[in-house]
Amino acid sequence: MVLDAQQDTRRRRTRHAGGRRAALVVALLLGPLVSPRQAEAQFDFLSTMFSRMEDLSLFAGVGGLLPSADGLAEERFGLQQFGMEVLFGISASEKWEFEAGVGYGQVFGLEERDPRIDLRGSVRDWPSVSVYGAHLETEMYLGVKSGMAELHGFQAYVDAGESDTTYQGSGRSVLFGLALGKYWEISGGDLNLLLELAYAFRSFPSIRWGDNPVPDVLPRRLNLTGWTLTGGIQFPIKAEPEGEGN
Repeated sequence: MVLDAQQDTRRRRTRHAGGRRAALVVALLLGPLVSPRQAEAQFDFLSTMFSRMEDLSLFAGVGGLLPSADGLAEERFGLQQFGMEVLFGISASEKWEFEAGVGYGQVFGLEERDPRIDLRGSVRDWPSVSVYGAHLETEMYLGVKSGMAELHGFQAYVDAGESDTTYQGSGRSVLFGLALGKYWEISGGDLNLLLELAYAFRSFPSIRWGDNPVPDVLPRRLNLTGWTLTGGIQFPIKAEPEGEGN
């Protein structure tokens, strides 16, 4: 009992020290932009946040758009998605564990149904914030996600006879999503394999195609709401005290 208590104390101290080191790096980067008092407050906040970092998830998958998509379709192999997420512990009980996540994702594989338009680019989800509740007995989890989505590298090549005219597109949308997933513990619980089915709402109410006159064939708005089926791996990133487990 005494040994377990000592190991738990060392683990908390090491995680706190690791959080302070990560917070110091971010605070130094933000330092020139804020006052000393603001920098001190941000350092305390970031130190607490980074000390609660627990896991990192990497994921990739495929998906599709809903039928209501504005003249858009998926490429031959559907939409493709990849991304990552850092997870922070919130609370836990005998049956449930709750975590919050901050993540980044990118979706590509869009094309226009109109043969006169060759559409290239992707949708970037950043930043996104998620909250997950995992049922420990069934190893199933539910998640809610919110954030911002932005068109990235978005270009439309419009057939203009002998040559194509290129238009650079830009736009932003609110991101909202729901997820249902299953995880499997491997390597003694050090790694988790993930399988997740998710729904994401992304509706761009206004697309800017540059300053030149825009042809009627180009969409003025885009509804990119759809579903994804992703697989991933989750592994711990929290600091462990030296010599633990020996």
